[in-house]
Amino acid sequence: MHRALIALLSLLMLHGTAAAQGQRRLAFVVGIEDYRDLQGIVRPVSDARAVHDRLSQLGFTSELVVNLDGRALEEAFSRFTGSLQEGDVALVYFSGHAGRVGDEFTLLAADAPPQGGRPEERGQLVGLRITAVADEIRIAGADAQILFVDACRGDPYVTAPPEFGQSSCGELSHQLPDGTLALFSASSGQRALDRLGDDDHDPHSVFTRTLLSRISEGGSVVGVARAIREEVIELANSVQYQQTPAYVDELARVLSANLLNSLAAETHRTAANSH
Repeated sequence: MHRALIALLSLLMLHGTAAAQGQRRLAFVVGIEDYRDLQGIVRPVSDARAVHDRLSQLGFTSELVVNLDGRALEEAFSRFTGSLQEGDVALVYFSGHAGRVGDEFTLLAADAPPQGGRPEERGQLVGLRITAVADEIRIAGADAQILFVDACRGDPYVTAPPEFGQSSCGELSHQLPDGTLALFSASSGQRALDRLGDDDHDPHSVFTRTLLSRISEGGSVVGVARAIREEVIELANSVQYQQTPAYVDELARVLSANLLNSLAAETHRTAANSH
């Protein structure tokens, strides 16, 4: 394999090789469960704390924020992107509610508007748009951005109360930038399980417990994401439920381009040496 490709593959390791090469890996971890105008959720803060602790153990510089309103969440994310440097790997984990705001899949802050309304008309910061999260990390200079989203519990803004509408997890109005891998806890139209039944005493959601287990095993982030997806499908099937994590991989083009560039450079060197 060519050196440039080896470097990029190493960069995309969750731990081990990347740490040995001194590459900076930073994480922004969000848990929101105390919603002011939406129904609360039991597990997001404990899930976020567990992910933050695990990533810290694996060598990430991780920032944990919980139960922030829209302005505070935006400010915290801006501080995070402001800390990024060229060549970094950035990971974002979010657990909480999400919904369609305008045409954007949005990670909702604690002061998100009540369900059934049109939050885009209120002129307030209601959360983080997922495409903007990836774009801003990319603009900050990171070589790769990894997004884990445990927020597929129904959309509060597509139907009238009392029930949330079907989740729109994985439905993106714009393509994510090159260098992005995003994994959502379920697919559009599905709702993510917090537990597998009354006898399930695991403190974490089905998606996050699987994430915690798989990232501890190491390997490339692509392999980890695919393993999480397969295990969540299997766990849901065990209780006759369908939950298929949506998977968006824009890393392939970066890898392909990097390989082509390294091949071109190698061809150029070979031609120069032959004269």
